[in-house]
Amino acid sequence: MPRFLRLCSIVFFLAFSPSIASDVTAVPTGESIAILKLVTRRNPGISSENATLIASSLVDTGTQMGVDPKLVAAIISVESGFNHKAAYHGALGLGQLMRGTALRLGVTDPFSITQNITGTTQYVKNMMDYWAGHPQQTSMALASYLRGPEYVRRSKNPLAGRSEAYINNVMWAYNRILVYRSEVDSAATLSKHL
Repeated sequence: MPRFLRLCSIVFFLAFSPSIASDVTAVPTGESIAILKLVTRRNPGISSENATLIASSLVDTGTQMGVDPKLVAAIISVESGFNHKAAYHGALGLGQLMRGTALRLGVTDPFSITQNITGTTQYVKNMMDYWAGHPQQTSMALASYLRGPEYVRRSKNPLAGRSEAYINNVMWAYNRILVYRSEVDSAATLSKHL
């Protein structure tokens, strides 16, 4: 926790110090700070550089692709705990992409933070687009991320069992980011009044 507080103090210093902020190309947003908090809570051993790179890449890539970066961050939290070197049963990197899926998404190095985030975000976008118009679009997309869209499409009850637990875990992480964002916004409002 002390390391996170140091990161926050640096971020707030940059964000609310106009003379310095003008020299910085990308001032962290409330959303990236909230994601950063989830990253450091979920993976306490992560370096400050990697944590910041993950948070900023999630926001930048999500914004560019039109995908909620909080949702992608929540998926990565569940998939790898923000360990960019994670490998489990053939799934690799932050988003635990299977090698074939990674290659189809243009990810040549699944352990690269930026490549994996780009591939993971693209795959989430693909799943959201696949289920566009479905009343449970996000849940179906999450189940598809876990089990594959064809399995989910053929299943009589695609949101039960393992999928249900996965969706609940992802949504818990997503809601944590919302709580952290609220805390960041409150702190920013307070600092403006000081």
